[in-house]
Amino acid sequence: MADLDSALAFAQRALGLNVDPEVKRRNVINARKAYDTVRRFREKLQLDFEQQSAFDEKLTNVKNALEQLREQIEF
Repeated sequence: MADLDSALAFAQRALGLNVDPEVKRRNVINARKAYDTVRRFREKLQLDFEQQSAFDEKLTNVKNALEQLREQIEF
């Protein structure tokens, strides 16, 4: 969950107004790296229904933010 929170924070910073292009690029890279890591380990997680719901919601929020940043998300 912490990695998803980090990914979302990086993506939101990149989406911010008046962001230096280099800072934006680094934030997109960091958000994407965290997102990809979480997706890779997703199947190994043992989550109850409530945890899985929260996890999926955060994952979707990160995916949406990355898509806004024009990242290609594959499932």
